[in-house]
Amino acid sequence: MAQMRNDIEELEAKAEELQRQYESIQERFRNEESCKNVSDFGLLFLLYLLYKQFMLISNLNIQIAIKSYEEEKEARVAVEKSRNALSDELVKGGQEAKRLDDLVIIQFSICI
Repeated sequence: MAQMRNDIEELEAKAEELQRQYESIQERFRNEESCKNVSDFGLLFLLYLLYKQFMLISNLNIQIAIKSYEEEKEARVAVEKSRNALSDELVKGGQEAKRLDDLVIIQFSICI
């Protein structure tokens, strides 16, 4: 679980860095409109690549979150099953104790 949190934090840091790079390039693109043709195409391509990386990291974050949720759900179900089994055993133990108490009372009343 700790490793998953570290992975998520690392991916979030990468996503933030890519977002900053993306915004920086957008700003440069706005400021350098005088450079057209080839440089604009290169800048747009770079923006596209950064966007694709950002989306990839976002998808990885979603997948990690889903996996974490599924693992948590499985653990919760296992704990509930264990709790139910222990509750059943406790009820059976109580019933057995009552049966033995009744038996002792019967035996005691016969002896008197």
